[in-house]
Amino acid sequence: MFEEEIRAETARDTQLAKLAVFILDGNFRAWKQDDALQPYSRVFTELSVIQGIIMRGNRMVLSISQQQKAIKLCHEGHIA
Repeated sequence: MFEEEIRAETARDTQLAKLAVFILDGNFRAWKQDDALQPYSRVFTELSVIQGIIMRGNRMVLSISQQQKAIKLCHEGHIA
């Protein structure tokens, strides 16, 4: 997975795209009204958007499809 691929998928994913807007606006109250974004409620203050990619500290926040792809990539290199 490359940075451009992650950026594009973040923009395509409706949940992450909406989350990115709320992070950039710093609008903590507005995003609380969206049930789909509740999983991010505990870490909202740790999130930032850098060049179109949502970050939690130094880690990228991936969409579900990207998470599955990342797991698959990790398992390809695993011998057992």
